[in-house]
Amino acid sequence: MQGKRNNDHLFTVIMEFSGTTSASQVMAANPIQALRKWGRKLYKKDAYGLTEDQASNLLKEFDELEEVVLQKGLVNVWCTAIKAERDLALFHLIQTIRKQS
Repeated sequence: MQGKRNNDHLFTVIMEFSGTTSASQVMAANPIQALRKWGRKLYKKDAYGLTEDQASNLLKEFDELEEVVLQKGLVNVWCTAIKAERDLALFHLIQTIRKQS
């Protein structure tokens, strides 16, 4: 991935929201930055398979996000949830090892 800085890690972001599940990957220094970087893509049409209304509802609450929780008993796995309108968006973040080619 281009733009990788020395302190960046590859994060896999898995979202469950409004009957959809999507997975994508971003480069970031930590899980909060990874989720915020992931969230910037919500401005694009059909991002992550969401409708414009779903993306808009997520964006309204996304800026309030300040914490992710390290999963007990796991290494490099975090989760968080965002209430967006009547739906709950559940996010799993996994710091992923990149295989060098």
